[in-house]
Amino acid sequence: MRERLPPRPHPSTGIARLRAPSPRQGACEGSVGSETALILDAWKDADAETEEERLPFGELAVLEELVTRDQLRELLERQAHDYYRKERKVKIGTLLVREGYLSKKEGKRLLKIQQQAGPIEGYQLLEHLGSGGMGSVFRAIQEETGRELAVKILPPRATHDRRYRTRFLREAKLLAELDHPNLVRCYAQGESNDHLYYAMELVPGRTGRALLKREGFLYEEDLRSYLRQMLSAMDHYWAQRIVHRDIKPENIMFTPDGVVKLTDLGLSRQLDDGVHITRAGKTLGTPLYISPELAQGKSDIDIRSDLYSLGATFYHLACGVPPFYAPSQAELLKQHVEDPAPPPRMHNPDLSLGMEAILLKLLEKQPEDRFDDPRAVLDALDRLERGEHPVPPPKPVPPAPRRRLGSSGQVGALPRRRPYAGSGSSALRAGYQPSAASPPRAHGLRNLLAPLALLASFLLLFGLGVLWGSARRPGEALRPREAPSAEEVFAALLERQPREAAREALRFDRAHPDRPAQRLRRLEAAARRLPEADPLRAEVDLRLAAARTEFADRARDALSRLEDTLIERVAHGQWVEARAALRDFPRAFLDLPDVRADYEELREEFELQASAKAP
Repeated sequence: MRERLPPRPHPSTGIARLRAPSPRQGACEGSVGSETALILDAWKDADAETEEERLPFGELAVLEELVTRDQLRELLERQAHDYYRKERKVKIGTLLVREGYLSKKEGKRLLKIQQQAGPIEGYQLLEHLGSGGMGSVFRAIQEETGRELAVKILPPRATHDRRYRTRFLREAKLLAELDHPNLVRCYAQGESNDHLYYAMELVPGRTGRALLKREGFLYEEDLRSYLRQMLSAMDHYWAQRIVHRDIKPENIMFTPDGVVKLTDLGLSRQLDDGVHITRAGKTLGTPLYISPELAQGKSDIDIRSDLYSLGATFYHLACGVPPFYAPSQAELLKQHVEDPAPPPRMHNPDLSLGMEAILLKLLEKQPEDRFDDPRAVLDALDRLERGEHPVPPPKPVPPAPRRRLGSSGQVGALPRRRPYAGSGSSALRAGYQPSAASPPRAHGLRNLLAPLALLASFLLLFGLGVLWGSARRPGEALRPREAPSAEEVFAALLERQPREAAREALRFDRAHPDRPAQRLRRLEAAARRLPEADPLRAEVDLRLAAARTEFADRARDALSRLEDTLIERVAHGQWVEARAALRDFPRAFLDLPDVRADYEELREEFELQASAKAP
């Protein structure tokens, strides 16, 4: 007999989860009627394992919008719980009826659709692959050719919504027009049983999000190869004036043979098609990877917006963390608009300086400061491969023209002085132009009064200085105003910008290995201010643990050296030097309880010996 398995606990509560009664359960309260029982028997047959692969009944219910995906997931958990407890599998169709999600009419319709292998004529749906804002994607077989494809399907309500319908059809149209090895190909589109759909290439492999969960980050050699392929795809669709507007790890497929393919053109826009589905000021894109211009709701965007999202995506792939993180979407959008991206090598020191420079240029705030187009990024990668610096230094600002005297002694080659802005005179707005007939002004009085004014100012300041000096106490020295210490500057930064202070603490930790106490204090302060969900917190905690271990090791080494010094000094009768060694022991090390206890023991033993030797 098979060993009985314990009930599976729910991950969030730790106990077996039982669903609360559904608001629709009134239709099925009490015992199940005879007609419903017949439907359940049919569902049992539909749910039974057969040699023919077909779309699961629950997935079909989600596709027809009779149950949400979260509700289906909860029902599947209950199904597994009942199986573990009773060794009896309750059919998902039975649970749907008992929970009141399906009526008799809806059940019959779903059974008919399932027997027809799905709602899309000509395609046999086999497996749900994923869902997004623009429909669900299924693995399917095209009955006419027997070829396995991916079919994207829009639910009925969205199919009848003009905005969703227009956007979905536009995505299919753009995919059909594009032909590139790094873009998913579209083969057919249509409408069947109140569902818009299109069939596209089925790409084996995993998404960038799944790759990050499994690998953590990518090595630079792979990163360069994938980046080149993505840039090639972007160069292809930008030639047709298309902007994707939602580049992110979830929309990039990584195949086992090292090929990447960009998917999901649901938010894309062709700049010259004249179609504007999105209302002005509405934010599009995914907040973790959105460009500053999209974060501000701007509509006049171009390929440089996609380059920013590409930079944010590959920053995440290179470092294991996105460039920005915040607990709220509003704060995250603000960071994309205002905050500079932290250097990628802060998270991945193995990344080359050239690759870091490329990623940071992609993440510039102003579009004109980024690369002009994908071809420019490819050229930068070529320079990096040749061992050259991939990003040229900024053009030097030309120096201001120097003042030079003309033959007449007047200043030449200089722009005229800006007129006084407070005057409303049209002559002043146009700039003062002395005419030849204007007599020269008399400057005699002004030339006489100027030295007198300077002399009066000097005497006034001298008198104030004498009065102030007489008011000081005798012997009090003049002290310059003290500048804030480095610790005070860091504390102020921590109060205003905790994430920037955390980055500064990490930089200080790397740059000053000889200052363990300061490194430890800064890292501890940064860890206290950063929320646990912040990706930067993980790196701070890691470095903090290493700093604490190093600090404790240094403290014990210093204590061991102090003990050796005391033994040597006492043996030679050098009591003054021994006392100085005790006094000079670093105070920061005494914050460790075990070090302080050993230090106090050494000090007490020394004082006992010193008092015994005293005359």
